[in-house]
Amino acid sequence: MASVVVEEGTFALKDGKSLYTKTWKPADGDIKARVVLLHGFNDHCSNYEHFCTTLATHGIAVYGYDQRGWGRSVASSQERGRGGSTAVILDDLTQFLERLIAEDRATPIFLKGHSMGGGIALTYAALSPPHIAPHIHGYILNAPLLVLHPKSAPPAFLQRVLALASRVLPNLALPQKIPPEIVSRDPEVQRQFVEDKLGHGIGTAEGLWGMLERGKALVEGKVRVPASVGVWVGHGTGDELTSWEASRKWVEEVFGEAGQAELRLYEGWRHRLHVEPGEDKTMFAKDVVGWIFKRGEGGKEAVGSSSVVAAAGDGDGAEEGQGTVEEAGKKAKL
Repeated sequence: MASVVVEEGTFALKDGKSLYTKTWKPADGDIKARVVLLHGFNDHCSNYEHFCTTLATHGIAVYGYDQRGWGRSVASSQERGRGGSTAVILDDLTQFLERLIAEDRATPIFLKGHSMGGGIALTYAALSPPHIAPHIHGYILNAPLLVLHPKSAPPAFLQRVLALASRVLPNLALPQKIPPEIVSRDPEVQRQFVEDKLGHGIGTAEGLWGMLERGKALVEGKVRVPASVGVWVGHGTGDELTSWEASRKWVEEVFGEAGQAELRLYEGWRHRLHVEPGEDKTMFAKDVVGWIFKRGEGGKEAVGSSSVVAAAGDGDGAEEGQGTVEEAGKKAKL
């Protein structure tokens, strides 16, 4: 396995806020593509170690940052969960992307988001500034927050209260309890989730409503991703936090059969595909690698039509997927 260089740092935003950053790069410096990582709610970029390392061993550099209010970007307890408005979140991402583009205008960039980060990535796909959009070669989403699973969704009247509170008391702290067993099927991951000192679990009225509102706007078509945009969506059918059925419906309605989207369903897998047990997490990472290489072979038109693919639930096919990834990696000219 190729060696990987991991770098930690900070990124200063224009308003003076500093974000923690973490980068995974192939040690030989031969970078075929770049991925910008957007983590989920009650999450941080260091939770993606295996995923990012796997990508880096295949020549794909991953650039992550802890968003405002999360992980190591929290400077004081008062900042917990204060991610800002959708406009602020998207502007932070724009600033981060501008730096990457300025450093290297040739190597393609892919935007990858999980859960809350998936909703942010799709919103950005629809609303990205014209000086940024041409540099994004594809969007990778795992368990995107389009619609919450019925077992996790608050009642409609509470959502109305939350919408009101987001306007009058945006920084109102609202602790959220996420059962560890819905995160992953791996007991060790569940234990780590409970013990993670960076996972404070505190949302704000503005942040929580913002997540729901972004998903709602995407599902209802008020914010629409162009069908010409390349999108890969992975979702576990055992996910009880975000709805895999909503992901499938959204892909079908937005892209139909002529778009450039691929939906991959993982039978029985739970919310965090990147930390599922055994070889499953490796299978997921290599599925992403394969799509990046496939898309890169022919530029933005490499993936010619939308498709739905069912994946095995216990790592079946991982070995076959490895062959596909390795072959694609050799052919890719990104």
